[in-house]
Amino acid sequence: MERYCILLFLCFTTLYAQLPLEKVSVKLQWADQFQFAGYYVAKEKGFYRDAGLDVTIQKFDPKKLAIDEVMSGRSTYGIGRSSLLIDRMHGKNIVALSAIFQSSPFILLSEKSADIKTPRDLIGKRVMMTQDFQDSISVRAMLNSQDIRMGELKFLEHSYNPVDIANGKADVMA
Repeated sequence: MERYCILLFLCFTTLYAQLPLEKVSVKLQWADQFQFAGYYVAKEKGFYRDAGLDVTIQKFDPKKLAIDEVMSGRSTYGIGRSSLLIDRMHGKNIVALSAIFQSSPFILLSEKSADIKTPRDLIGKRVMMTQDFQDSISVRAMLNSQDIRMGELKFLEHSYNPVDIANGKADVMA
């Protein structure tokens, strides 16, 4: 009888024993916004844990692009843009796990006095835009459709401060 109790006890403990969760991280490519809500909700509701994952969501940092964080091993996965195609063409060993179609919320801001109404009006202007967004298909398509070369624009490092348009540090901000 004692053996059966021990055996029964061992069976029940194995049912409740959990395998260790696999630690993974996801690097966001932009500041928190509704687009990323699913990641946070899945974590909050325990969906990752139920799948055996301990997920860390790494917030956007303008000095740490998602592609660089994944390539260096500081992040397991990253959210990217169409610029990943160019990264792959440049020899980066990346794999796209999913392509999700969405309309681009991309806009360019400028002061009305800059009189920028078409992509051709950007020629010679100081455009504040992140490097990975400069390489995105949407920007390249916009410029190519107007026969504008990338070198005809003066790209500036993004400050993420729209006041920089008003104070004259940039003519245009993505």
